[in-house]
Amino acid sequence: MPLSGKIIGGPLGPPVENAALKSLETDIGAEESRRIMKLFTASLNDYCDQLLADLAAQNLSQTKKTAHGLKGLCMQFGATHGMELARLLELDVDNVEEAKLVLSKLVVEVARVEKFISSWKEE
Repeated sequence: MPLSGKIIGGPLGPPVENAALKSLETDIGAEESRRIMKLFTASLNDYCDQLLADLAAQNLSQTKKTAHGLKGLCMQFGATHGMELARLLELDVDNVEEAKLVLSKLVVEVARVEKFISSWKEE
């Protein structure tokens, strides 16, 4: 199947699973969970910056390795749509142009995650 048939048209749910956020808050407290979520969003942006650098260098192999790390980070925090896009980037892209297409969707998803977490932190 061509890559375009594998890209999910839009997010399938919340950018971060509410259950994951509530569990984190229950386990470590509200203040610490907010600190951790701030680190999470900073890490998401760091991964996106690294992916941009990998693709600027035309290094598809490194792009896939970076995407693997991002996939794990998203999985830990219940960012399921971001995780799926990272999985696609890691396993299904065949060239730099396809990777750039997936990355553009991933950047949008990271912004959605940040906005969601920002509003969650204010609750």
